[in-house]
Amino acid sequence: MGLLLLALFLFWAARLLLLLAWAARLLLLSGSRRRPSRRQRQPTTSPKRPESLRRGIAPPAPKVVEQQEQKPQTQHQDSLPAAAKPQASKASNCEAKIPLRLPSLNHLRNIREGDRVLNRLRLEAAVSEEKLPIVIGSLRRVSPYVLEELLLTCCSDQGWQIERNFCYSGDGGVDGRVAIAGKEYLIQAKRYKSHINPGHILEFCQAIEREGAAGGFFLHTGKTGPLSKEHLRDVHVILISGQRLVDFILGRRLKIVGVTISVPPD
Repeated sequence: MGLLLLALFLFWAARLLLLLAWAARLLLLSGSRRRPSRRQRQPTTSPKRPESLRRGIAPPAPKVVEQQEQKPQTQHQDSLPAAAKPQASKASNCEAKIPLRLPSLNHLRNIREGDRVLNRLRLEAAVSEEKLPIVIGSLRRVSPYVLEELLLTCCSDQGWQIERNFCYSGDGGVDGRVAIAGKEYLIQAKRYKSHINPGHILEFCQAIEREGAAGGFFLHTGKTGPLSKEHLRDVHVILISGQRLVDFILGRRLKIVGVTISVPPD
């Protein structure tokens, strides 16, 4: 009886090993068949812009100017603050067109998640009277990387040409860039639950000076304390928070006036 059981055990063990060998062979064959197909799908020329980036990267600068300026072109230049206009030595940096860059797969995932959150917020705000707690509360719960991509998408909805970063760490305190009327502005997005850190504003001002940009947008979900407002007094940083941030998220058109954001009535 013992020999019979041992023989049955060896028989089924041999069959199991045979099945495992066939499964491993099938995996190797399927992997070798997929590799050439991926190489064949790689473009031989410069990659085309994916469809999912239609909202992630704005069209070239001439198209943005056409969409944004239905009035005389000088109106946008006159609306910019005199202090925000770059010096002659920095004109080439500020007026340079932002190159077209393609985000990584990680960025694409965050862009799609930001679009999903943005669409949900706009639907909820459309049927609610209390829009500020809904929008600010939701923004404080999302990932900081998703918040960056969501706010850059809102910049694109304003008709501004945007440039997203390739990496989230080591970005020098700059989360993105926008081009408005031929001038380059830096973007800094911060997710706060209380008062903002004044040191972050100082670092952002240093980044603007280092990059030679015309100014910057500091967008945050917290509260602006008196020390932070003092730092913003003599710099070309446009602060977007509170109700301004809610209007910005909901897609209301914004104008640059001095160093503040003016929201025109509907």
